[in-house]
Parts: sequence; C-alpha cells; structure tokens
Amino acid sequence: MRNGSFCRCRQNDPSPQGGTWGLMSSQGNRVQKQPEKRKKRQKRTHMSAEECKRLRQEMKFGVCDMYRTLGLPRRTYQDYESGRRGIPQDVAAQIREAHRRDREFMAGLPARIDAALKREFPGGIIPSFQDEKEEEL
Repeated sequence: MRNGSFCRCRQNDPSPQGGTWGLMSSQGNRVQKQPEKRKKRQKRTHMSAEECKRLRQEMKFGVCDMYRTLGLPRRTYQDYESGRRGIPQDVAAQIREAHRRDREFMAGLPARIDAALKREFPGGIIPSFQDEKEEEL
C-alpha cells in the first residue's frame, strides 16, 4: 500500500458494515487522524465571577445552598463562580432575583418578629416585678 492510502479497518467498529476508513502508513500501520482543533468559544457572561460570589456571600449562602437554589449541577455553578465558564443571562437573572428576595426578606424580618412576639406574649416576654408581688398577696 502506498503511504497515505485508505484501507478498511475493523477495529472497535460497531457499525453493520464492519469497519471504518482510516489512513495507513507506508509500513502498513494504521495512522490516527489528528482531530480538528476547535476555536475556543468566547465566554458569554452576563455577570462577573466576582459579582456572583459576592452576591452569594451577602446572602450568607454556601456553594451547596446556591446551586440547589438555582437548580444547577454543583460543578457548573463552581465553574461559574471561579470564572472557568461564562454565566448565561438567565442564570445571572436568577442569581440577582434570589439576592433581591433575600434582601427583602431580611429587611422585613425584625418587624415580623416583633409582631409575632406581641401576638404571642401580650404582656411581654419578661414579667414585671409588680406582677410577682400581686401573685404573692
């Protein structure tokens, strides 16, 4: 066979034809084709990795809490936060929305706690000393 000629190889081929076409070297050995190099896709990010991490930390969430809140695989979220992967627009919107809701919840929490305490303990949590003296008499 000439150098660079094609032959039918039957190695690791589940196809019904029983082989694949491959290049043969002048010694008769199969030559692997070099895979085409793909251009790296530019990261389309709608939020920086630093902003993503800052928002998570402001919410006092761990990585586990955050990826579960967003419904993402752990590794994908870690890649977003480390900057290895660009953050898509929909995920960035979900992160910002979770942060906004958390801030709203935390801002209204003291008022809700005060209202619940007044409802459960109309006289206050700590009884006054006058109440104790009245009980003794």
